[in-house]
Parts: sequence; structure tokens; C-alpha cells
Amino acid sequence: MSAPPRRPSGKRKRVLITRAEGAAEPLRRALEELGAEVSELPVIAVEPPADPDPLNQSLARIAEFDWIVFTSQNAVRAVTAGTQLDTAVAICNRQPGASHRQTTHPDRVPFSSPINSLKVAAVSRATADALSDTGITPTLVADKPTGAGLATELIATGIAGKRILLPQGNLAGDELASALRCAGADVETVIAYTITCPDVSPEKLAPLRNGEIDAVTLASPSAYRNLCAVLGDDSCLDRVGLICIGPTTAKAVRESGREPAAIAAEPSTTVLARAAMSIEGAAV
Repeated sequence: MSAPPRRPSGKRKRVLITRAEGAAEPLRRALEELGAEVSELPVIAVEPPADPDPLNQSLARIAEFDWIVFTSQNAVRAVTAGTQLDTAVAICNRQPGASHRQTTHPDRVPFSSPINSLKVAAVSRATADALSDTGITPTLVADKPTGAGLATELIATGIAGKRILLPQGNLAGDELASALRCAGADVETVIAYTITCPDVSPEKLAPLRNGEIDAVTLASPSAYRNLCAVLGDDSCLDRVGLICIGPTTAKAVRESGREPAAIAAEPSTTVLARAAMSIEGAAV
């Protein structure tokens, strides 16, 4: 496998973002502030679950849980936005002493009252920030932003006998839930969103195929796998720097026989952008 080509001195780094449509703007801004030339190729689509009833039913019973655990910003958005929360909010607000506090986002259902009656865990600072944006204050934010790290810290709080709601995506593994169950917790998992691969036209793939990209940012294992799928012949990825948001994404890259050019020290937009600009040839 060849190394990413060295860019001539003074040339702007050409970085491709693979995040879902509408989700790339913060990373684009961070990269452009560092001097990158940025393009987008959404290879991830985040959709509601095909059957929303299980999520609705879990949220309507929100008061039965001791913890709710968020492992992604997508899970936060799925739980805190959308009309499917009306029932849960109404039930919570009918309880004695329940209050109804408006969040800073009037376009979202004000869900902070029922969730703030629970302990709330977040896998990373970025996930915690997404919660804070909706008026929800996390009880626990994992120091090590992985499922295993989150499990270790939750177990340390004493979760035996506790009921835990774990909203997650359709592609999530069972490692976190299994670890919590082994520690004695009663864990209810529910699909809150689905990850799919959108159609990508050959024209959008051309810059990557033609060697016009220096680095590709990957914010999840699904982004990497979907990128390989839409390319078909993915040999062009041997000639770019693959920039991973964390160890789980890096593992997916390595399992395919490639080595990440850089791994963000923490899963945040700013750190991912710096990682992309840190590889050989970056104009920083």
C-alpha cells in the first residue's frame, strides 16, 4: 500500500468529509479555519427506525429507568427531537411534581424534564455537548470515549439492580449492553435510528478516484464501510490519508488491511480537523 502523496509546498490540503448530509458544517468550518480545501461526500444517512413503536414505548415508560445511556450524537438527536416524544413528555408532565422546562431549541420537543429525572451517561464530550444543547445535563461523561470505557465507569457507580435504557443505532454491537448486564444491570436496548448508505453518483466519486483528495475524514466504522461499498474498486483509498475519529473507526480500517494516517486524540470536530491537517503534506 502506497503512502498518501506529499503535497507541494504552499498547496492547500484537500480534505473530504464523509458525514451525513447536513451534519458536515462544523467539521467543514474547523478544517477551513486551518486552511484546508474541503469537499463533501455523504456516505451515511441517518433515518428514523422502520418501526418507531419500540422507541415510543420505551420513552413513554421513561420514569421506570434509573439511567439512560447515550453512545452517539445521533442517539441524542433521535431521542430528544421529533413528535414521537409527545407521549413521553405528556406522561411525565402528568406526574405529581413534574415540571415542564422549555429548552433553548424551540423547534425541539422540550424533553429535559423527563430525562433529567434520570441519571444520564454520555460516551464522549461531543455527545455530552449534544445533550447540553437540549437542556439535559449528563451525570457521567466517559473519560475514555469508547463503549468499553463507558461500561467501566458506569459499573464503578454501582449499577447492580438498576434499570438502564440504551437507545442506539441499528448497527450497534452488544458489547456495552452485555458488560452492563454482567454487572447486574437490567438493560433495555431499543433502536432509535438506522444507518443506511445513500446513493452516490459517479461524478461525486470522481475527485477521490482521480487523486484530487489528500485526506478523508471518517467519523464511524459505517462511514468507512459505506465509502468502500460505494466505490466498489476502493484501491484509490490506498493513496489518501484516512483520518479516524477514534479507535473503533481505526479498527474497521485496519481490519480491511489499511492503516489510518491519523486518529483523533478525542472524538470532537476540532480534534478531528487537526488530525486531518497533521498528516504529511498538510499546510498548517
